[in-house]
Amino acid sequence: MNRKLTALLVCICLASFMALVACSGGSSSSSGSSASSSSASSAASSSQASLANPWSQAASAQEAAQGAGVGTFGTGFETEYADLGKPFTVTYQYMDGIAEARVEFPASQVVVRKGVASKGDDISGDYNSYAHTWTEDFDGVSVTCQGNRQGDATKATWSDGTYSYSTDVRGLGGDSDFGLNHDRLAVFMRVLK
Repeated sequence: MNRKLTALLVCICLASFMALVACSGGSSSSSGSSASSSSASSAASSSQASLANPWSQAASAQEAAQGAGVGTFGTGFETEYADLGKPFTVTYQYMDGIAEARVEFPASQVVVRKGVASKGDDISGDYNSYAHTWTEDFDGVSVTCQGNRQGDATKATWSDGTYSYSTDVRGLGGDSDFGLNHDRLAVFMRVLK
C-alpha cells in the first residue's frame, strides 16, 4: 500500500512540475494562426518582462565586422586547421561593438570574438572557473589562457589596445576540458588579424 501511495505522489508531483514548466515557458512551435499567436504574444508580454536578444545574424565575417563596427574581422575561418580538420559549419553574428564567428568541427566548436576595447578585455561570454590560468606570448601579444588542462586553453583573451579578442572552445561528444594548445591558438590568432 505504501509503494502505491508513494508512486501516486511521485506521479502527481511530476505532472505538477511539467504543467508549471509548460506554463512558464513559451511555445517554440511556429504553427497556429497569426491572430492566436499575436494574442498569446501580447499576453506573455504583459505578464513577463524579457530582454531583447542583442545579437544579429550575419552572412559573412565582413558583414559581422561591419555590423559590429570593428573594422575587419578575420579571413579564412572556413580553411582547414591542421589537426582539427576543415570546419563543417561557420556562422557569424554581431552586436554593437562585438563580432563573432562560431566555427564547428566534427569534435569541437570554437567561438571567436573581436570587440572594441571599451567592451572590456574579456568579451568571451564565458564566466566559468578553470583549474589553470596562465599567460602565453604570441609575437609580443600577451594572451591570458584558462583551462582545466594546463597548456590547453578552453578560453583565451587578449587585447591590442584598440580591440579585444577571445576564443572559447567546447569539445563536442563529452570532452568538456577540450582546449587549444599553443599551436592551435596561434592559428586562430592569425586568422583574426
